[in-house]
Amino acid sequence: MSITPQKICYLVVLNKQFLTQLASGVLVQIEQALRQIDIKHIGSNTNYLD
Repeated sequence: MSITPQKICYLVVLNKQFLTQLASGVLVQIEQALRQIDIKHIGSNTNYLD
């Protein structure tokens, strides 16, 4: 008798609310890290090519 590894498969379902919460959490962490190195939030209307 031989022992064979079992295959385990996972079905992951992500919905819009979960992804939005996940993205919001990541954004907060990024903003905190930028504040620690003294980079302030820049508005989306800023033109970097001026």
